[in-house]
Parts: sequence; structure tokens; C-alpha cells
Amino acid sequence: MKTFNLTFSQAKAIIDQLGRDELETFSEAMNDQPEFLQEMGEIDSVNELVSLYESGASCNAHWSVFYAQALECMSKYSESVESELEHLEPIPYDLENDTFSQFCSNLCAMAVENFVHKQSEFIEVLKNTDY
Repeated sequence: MKTFNLTFSQAKAIIDQLGRDELETFSEAMNDQPEFLQEMGEIDSVNELVSLYESGASCNAHWSVFYAQALECMSKYSESVESELEHLEPIPYDLENDTFSQFCSNLCAMAVENFVHKQSEFIEVLKNTDY
């Protein structure tokens, strides 16, 4: 597992704006990412986190959007992806127009984006912090 590092100024900004407990919560979430992210490539930098937040998985060519990676991830960690998406509305699957690979890719990309958006409060602080 990779380590998600913050600079001193980034950590201080989170403590100043959100509190020390929130820094610990964020650090735990980023250093213990779900299994599906460990399979597809952990988010290991503030820049990557902000980029995924602002543009999404598809625009960043995250591994979740590549069919082979998504199929592999779903075959190993479908419970982890499902757990990340369980609170969302049912996800449509068009039998006539979508392949199973496309569906897996969509699910994985949605799971990545959902994980990232859970960190939105921290991302907003980090976007406005000088490194």
C-alpha cells in the first residue's frame, strides 16, 4: 500500500480550518483506501486527488475506465465496489447497447469518483493551500 503524504502547510491548513480530528480522519481514509482502489491504483498525491475531484475518472484516464482493468477489478473486488456504491440509485444497464466491460468500467469509475467526493471538504481546503 502506498502512503498518501501531505506537506506541513497542507496538514496545518486542514487542522486550522477543520480541526485535528478531521486531519486524522482524512489521513486514515487516504492511507486505507478500499480494495478496488488498491487493485486499480491508489490515489497517492494531492494533485491526483484534486484532479479526480474536478474532472472525474474518465478525464484523468484513471485505470477504472480501462475495460481490462475494470473487469479484473470486478472479478476480484466486486463487493468493495458494491459497498462504495450501495447508497446510490440503481445503476442502469442497457442490454442492447452496453457491453459487460463497459458496465464494469462505469461501475469502477463511479466507485472511484464516489470515494473522491467523500473527501470533498478536505479537497476544498487543499485546493486553496500553498504547497
